[in-house]
Amino acid sequence: MAEDRAAEIQRFIVDTLCGGTPPVAVDADTDLVAAGVLDSMALVQVVGFLEERYRLRVSDADLEPRNFTTIAAIAAYVARKLTA
Repeated sequence: MAEDRAAEIQRFIVDTLCGGTPPVAVDADTDLVAAGVLDSMALVQVVGFLEERYRLRVSDADLEPRNFTTIAAIAAYVARKLTA
């Protein structure tokens, strides 16, 4: 399930934020900020996707780099929220 979630998040990021063509290869451990894929506006889109798709609430306190730097970090964050 966690792999499916990470793949789904990756598809969203590549398709929505990169228009299907990311500037670099985007895998689970790619630093999305350093790669130029994730900026503050893109983060808003990711948060909206997570809240809608997984029916969770992303609080302001959760908006820290350790939760959103990589696809693996985002998937782990979602897993923590869903089991909390």
